[in-house]
Amino acid sequence: MNSAKEELAKMKSEALQEVESCLSSKMADLQSNCKSLVDAATDQLHSSVKSQLTQVADDQRSLSMDYWEKQSCEMSARLQATLEFSMTSHRESLDTYLAERVQRDKEVQRRNLAAVGVYLEAASKHITTLMNS
Repeated sequence: MNSAKEELAKMKSEALQEVESCLSSKMADLQSNCKSLVDAATDQLHSSVKSQLTQVADDQRSLSMDYWEKQSCEMSARLQATLEFSMTSHRESLDTYLAERVQRDKEVQRRNLAAVGVYLEAASKHITTLMNS
């Protein structure tokens, strides 16, 4: 009976060693699989974050370009309006100046013609006087 107990204890010990060995092997496999899964998830997360950051940077560049394009168009429109106003104002001033200048020139011509008329009349009287004497 003693030997049966010893045999049973030996079999129990061997079974426990076999279970421990199997559990140890399964634990190593599980740790390896977990490490592989964590590495794959980390790589995927890194790739996703990098892609999202790239997209955000592209969006910011696009928004920035849109903003500056809009600012440029607005500035161009303001400059165009200012230029048109300045040109209109300058044209009106020039038209006024030319109209005043034409009026002055006409008055000067009228005075000159009147002076020439007086001169011609005096010359005609002088010639008539000379011919009568």
